[in-house]
Amino acid sequence: MSPEEKTALKMNIGRIPDILLDNTDRNRTSPFAFTGNKFEFRAVGSSANCGGPMTVLNSIMAEQLVTFKKDVDALMNKKVEKDEAIFQVLKKYIIESKKIRFEGNGYGDAWKAEAKKRGLNNIPTTPGALGSDDF
Repeated sequence: MSPEEKTALKMNIGRIPDILLDNTDRNRTSPFAFTGNKFEFRAVGSSANCGGPMTVLNSIMAEQLVTFKKDVDALMNKKVEKDEAIFQVLKKYIIESKKIRFEGNGYGDAWKAEAKKRGLNNIPTTPGALGSDDF
């Protein structure tokens, strides 16, 4: 593929705009980063086996895809056209997840301020997140 062909995902679904591929530094602060055409799982050390965590992530993804299909089918059963049903479900998911989505540096001061503005916890250490600073 030429560079021009690699700039957008082509979904061939009406009413959903082209989605630009990520051409940033691959969001190096994310443990589960989308890197243009795939997700990278970076939460496991290089000497560890990521089979267990990948099984959990794949299970979560499968459950969400089943939920998405049920949501779309429910609208289609109400005589909503397929493309419109997909659009409505995606719009609902985007609105529901807005509070937790952030594409910047999760370690920077900008995120600390943004998390506070959104009313989100921002616990900077694993022991703190687990409820104990005794580790």
